[in-house]
Amino acid sequence: MSAMQENSIIQGDALKILKRIDEKSVDLVYLDPPFFTQDKHSLISKTNVEYSFDDKWNDMDDYLHFMQERLSECQRIVKNTGSIFLHCDRNA
Repeated sequence: MSAMQENSIIQGDALKILKRIDEKSVDLVYLDPPFFTQDKHSLISKTNVEYSFDDKWNDMDDYLHFMQERLSECQRIVKNTGSIFLHCDRNA
């Protein structure tokens, strides 16, 4: 994604997208991953669009492996002067 626009927001499966981004090319990464709630989450928007994701894991090791892969890619793409923000809670 070397032709990425400045100040763009990219949404989707983080691991797939991160692997397409050039090394040391991003100023800010914000991740809002699953929280290891062991539940399925869904909501319906005001326009009647349903959003859902499965937050069930075999064990904490599976979840940590999932997170490690994504955070390693974040570290690879963020500039030396950049920042990584990770939204997390006490579950994991």
